Amino acid sequence: MPVRDALKNPGIDSYAVPTDKLERPVPMVHCEGPNERDYAYLLEYDPMVVSYEEQPYQIAYIFDQKKRFYTPDFAVYWRHQQPSLVECKPVFKLTDPENLQKWTAARLWCEQHHFTFMLVTDAALRERSILLSNIKLLAGHGHQRIAPQAKEYLLRTIQAENRALSVAELYTRACCRPHQASECYDNFGLVPDELKGSGYAEAICF
Repeated sequence: MPVRDALKNPGIDSYAVPTDKLERPVPMVHCEGPNERDYAYLLEYDPMVVSYEEQPYQIAYIFDQKKRFYTPDFAVYWRHQQPSLVECKPVFKLTDPENLQKWTAARLWCEQHHFTFMLVTDAALRERSILLSNIKLLAGHGHQRIAPQAKEYLLRTIQAENRALSVAELYTRACCRPHQASECYDNFGLVPDELKGSGYAEAICF
């Protein structure tokens, strides 16, 4: 469980991301600010991520001759590699003296507990902006029941190409078969205009 409640931090925009990777009465990951929210979306749909948790540990550090406590944004548990502590920070805060002290303490903690430490910047997240747009578009439909015929048709369409397809390309191919397309997109709750824009051009593959 998180060591502190991200929703109770005054003055910070809070978000909740639906999750299937944590067993909770309310399956939500609570995030402070848009960078944490966007990274949580990437973790939720990354097949190499087994599970993750927000605000996972408190780590002691010294700054200005005072003992303080630092809470990383996420603990991430990966397939086939060590887990990670992850901090999401805008680029302009990377050289802040107190942050540097926090992250030194976090790296020492990671060495002792067989974790790795990762910094994720807003610049790095912007490089994934098209993928994030796709994920956010589809995430709202991710917990809806999809008819088996519709799911099979979409998977067969992607596999038949033997290459990655964007959402827009998948829509174009579905339009070639009106009956299947209608069923597929009715089940997703999507309309054609949502899929034709350049913002949804990043490839999808299975």
